[in-house]
Amino acid sequence: EAVEYSILPYPVFEGSKKVAIQRGNGMIVTASSEQKEYAAALFLKWFTKMEHNMQFISQTGYLPVTNGAFEAVMNRNYTPPADENIRKLLDTAVQMHKEYNFYIPPVFDDFDSMGKTWQGEFYNSISSE
Repeated sequence: EAVEYSILPYPVFEGSKKVAIQRGNGMIVTASSEQKEYAAALFLKWFTKMEHNMQFISQTGYLPVTNGAFEAVMNRNYTPPADENIRKLLDTAVQMHKEYNFYIPPVFDDFDSMGKTWQGEFYNSISSE
């Protein structure tokens, strides 16, 4: 059976500020042979070219990794993805970028474990009600 998805911005309490946590992923090349490191660097150079990054975005919904691709998505200056759900996701990302403030959490060693602990406690509190 077909399912229709809705992709919405983060909810906020009435009268409160629209804030979202800004986090991201990175791409790395680990220590290896000189040949493998060179090949990995070539791939990353290829992948981060705007036209390749835009193709990846339109097929996966992953957000842009370059300023040029980011600006193209924000200005809707690209061929819309064929997948309706990816279009919805990118439209919501554009909306949130325009309407929300983004908080970049400080970087410290236990940040991820602290977040996982909070998430576990949150789920426990709502499942016990």
